[in-house]
Amino acid sequence: AVVSTQSTGNTAQLLQLQTQIQQAAQQVQALGQQAAAVYSQAQNAPTNELRNQYYQQYTQMYQQQQQHQQQHNTLVSQHTALLRGGTPSATSTPAAQPAAART
Repeated sequence: AVVSTQSTGNTAQLLQLQTQIQQAAQQVQALGQQAAAVYSQAQNAPTNELRNQYYQQYTQMYQQQQQHQQQHNTLVSQHTALLRGGTPSATSTPAAQPAAART
């Protein structure tokens, strides 16, 4: 009985992780598209001042994208560990939540 309870818990956790992985991947993709658009605007900016503002904006978006990518990678690792029968750290699920709230 203990084993089946554990696997049921794992199934719920796997599904939750899959959802979070999907959301993180979408955020990475969306930020990448936005950053590309801003970069394009920077290249076509009429003044240096505007160009610098766009590049600054692009840098921030790129950094955000990297953070989301890192979060995505962490979630994938946790998911893989669960699939292999391991248990992700107790902090895994709460740690994933703030990123969703940030966006």
